[in-house]
Amino acid sequence: KLKIFWRFLGEMAHIDREESGQDDWLYQFLLNIWKDTPSRWPRALELKTMNESGQQEWKERRMVYNRRKQKLLIAIELHEQYLSIPDREKKERERIERRRPGWTQRMEGVL
Repeated sequence: KLKIFWRFLGEMAHIDREESGQDDWLYQFLLNIWKDTPSRWPRALELKTMNESGQQEWKERRMVYNRRKQKLLIAIELHEQYLSIPDREKKERERIERRRPGWTQRMEGVL
């Protein structure tokens, strides 16, 4: 299920990047997907005035954000590789036809 989740996110992020045209599309995408992503990060002076536990919490949030961002970039790259497979649609139709004969004629408008 995790692979499907990241595959789906990679596809959605790829579409969002193509439609957005903004420089901060990735941050906006992460903000929409994960509600615990902060809308703004504290500056260095703000971090210095915080106590140790507050600083540690923001450090962990930043690590989680960076990890999600990295995974999402990998998922986008995998989706782009999937889209660049030569004759991908033809191969998909043939695979569906082998598994379910007659299915491709009924679903011709979808594929």
